[in-house]
Amino acid sequence: MRSPDERKAHHIRIVVTHKRPHQDELFAWQLAAECGQDYFPGISDADQQAFDPGVHLDGRAETAWLAEGVLFLGCRGGMFDHHPHEKFPDDCTFTLMAAYLGVEGDPAVRWLARYVLQADHNSTSHPLLFSEVLKHLYRKLPANDVVLLARTVCACLYETQRDFFAAAAIVRAAKRLVAADVESLRLAPEEGCAIPVVHGRTGKVVTLFVANTDNEHLSAAARAKDAGLNAALVIHRHGDHTYISANKRLLASDLRELIAALRCAEQAAAGNVVTRDPERLRAEGTIPEVPEWCYQYGIFNGSLTHPNVPRSKLPLAKIAAEAVTFLQQQARLP
Repeated sequence: MRSPDERKAHHIRIVVTHKRPHQDELFAWQLAAECGQDYFPGISDADQQAFDPGVHLDGRAETAWLAEGVLFLGCRGGMFDHHPHEKFPDDCTFTLMAAYLGVEGDPAVRWLARYVLQADHNSTSHPLLFSEVLKHLYRKLPANDVVLLARTVCACLYETQRDFFAAAAIVRAAKRLVAADVESLRLAPEEGCAIPVVHGRTGKVVTLFVANTDNEHLSAAARAKDAGLNAALVIHRHGDHTYISANKRLLASDLRELIAALRCAEQAAAGNVVTRDPERLRAEGTIPEVPEWCYQYGIFNGSLTHPNVPRSKLPLAKIAAEAVTFLQQQARLP
């Protein structure tokens, strides 16, 4: 197979697949639409056509069909056909397309390839897996409708993984700051900071991670073991919103003391202390005295579903400082 920079572009009008396109064919099509416009312009809007041996096995080379704007996926024995499986034990149409486009090293593609390949080579699947759901959809809906729906799902899955790995890159590139200097914290957009803190209960060093990014996957990436940080507590500034989440594997207690500290600090910043009642300050949900902060399974100052919550007057450095103090003094059991 030629390297990507040696390939000629072909404007694609028609994508030929099985009559009911398989999962790997759909993922390959969508990957070409996302990453292959230099090689297959037009593929995003191409029509789907079912493979017909009487029409398509005409003895011509695959390049002749490409010149006419016809691309074969998973059929006709061409460069994107992995049949028979015994001959291609480590490939499917999706992995062949990824290699052709030169994106097989993309972390999001690698992640998807693992599951697409597994589903393609495994005849028994869970009934709610995407490959099985496709079969049910084909029985109830016209194939063209299923293809459009499935390609949307493929695009969402790819973009979700791409965004997660972008968040993981923010985590890996994070600057370091000692806990004593936390009030000097300043973050540019798409920047993160890891702050080691000696945990008050266990005496172990845990990590507080603070980030300023619109990437919705930041909190999950910072807490993930395979991102290399495994943060105990994450403060995520997302536009006008701030979200604080805890790693339950590392923190045995709840966040009641932290929400209480933030509500106290918020009142002080507003110059209007309405309540000092400890139980009131630790309460779940939102309290009218300090409407900026909500405590449920995490701590929120606004969210996508609650965009009209007043923005906190606390700078990110102050929120981080309260989190450091919480971790250092944490002694409360759930």
